[in-house]
Parts: sequence; C-alpha cells; structure tokens
Amino acid sequence: MALATRARNAEAGRISAILPVGYTKRTVALIFEDLTDAGVLEELVVNQAANYKPLKVAPLRALLAPLPKQTPSWPERFALVAAILEIGQWLLLPVVALLFLQWPLRDIVQHYSREANDLGQWLFALYVAMAFTAATRAHTHLAADALARHYSAGARAWLWRLGVLIGLVPWALFVAIAGS
Repeated sequence: MALATRARNAEAGRISAILPVGYTKRTVALIFEDLTDAGVLEELVVNQAANYKPLKVAPLRALLAPLPKQTPSWPERFALVAAILEIGQWLLLPVVALLFLQWPLRDIVQHYSREANDLGQWLFALYVAMAFTAATRAHTHLAADALARHYSAGARAWLWRLGVLIGLVPWALFVAIAGS
C-alpha cells in the first residue's frame, strides 16, 4: 500500500517504510532490485541506505491495482503457517513407520501392505511440500540464481549463451539424429 501511495506521488522511500507486509526485508529488497533492473524503480543511495523512487508510474499502478485497499493481518497468518510447519516436521515419523511396516504387513499379516504404502507415500508428499515451504521461509532453499543475480547483465547473457551451446545444442542434435 505504501508503494502504491509512493507511485501516485512519485516520491522516493525506503524499504522499511513499506514493512510489515508479511514478507521479510530481504525478500522485499530482492523484489525492489528486480523492479529496479526492469526500469520501474530507481535506486537512490542516501547515507548508505537505499531509497527507491518510481520511474514508470503506469506499469507500477497496473501491477499494484489488483491489490486490496486494506492490508490483511499477515503476522497472524504467518504465525499460523509457522505453527503448521512446526507440527509438520513430525510427519516424518509416521512416514518411516508406515513404509517400514509394509514389509511385515505383507509377509506376516498378508493384508494392508498396499494401504500402508499408499498412506506412507501420501504423508511423504505432504511432508516434502511442508519441507519446501519451511526451507523457503528460512531462506535455506536452493535457488538457481543465488550467484548469478550478482553478475552483470552481460555476464548473465554470456552464461546463457554458453549454457545453450553446451547443453541445448548437443541434446537437440542427438534428438534430431536419433529421431531420423
């Protein structure tokens, strides 16, 4: 909302003026860097602090127009997500138990081994989804551009071309030759 107000007035401001919006300061800073790279915002450094000023107000308004006028209560929602993820870490125990029990159920009881396997795999999928969410929230999730985001645009373009040359071209040739 603060960014939308600044977009209307075309004035500069710091990221801390926009928080809390339910995202960490680092996440908002990364979004602002992307908007700066796209030419929507201008970064102004004052007293070793980054301030951002809207350059292109129309695209920023179009981006922010669908947002609600009133900010929802994000801290309560994120606390609920954190509580669910805290409980979800214990899903691994029933997953291991169910996947281990499928062998005795199949060999000794001779019933319910498929059901134990299905439930174990379903719980494992839920556990993995929760683990990805928790890792992303803790900023420990792997990102493909963790290093490349700090490279210049020319270096990223050169790496892209190199990746196409080393990875895409040989594979495309293989598919074309194998398919003929």
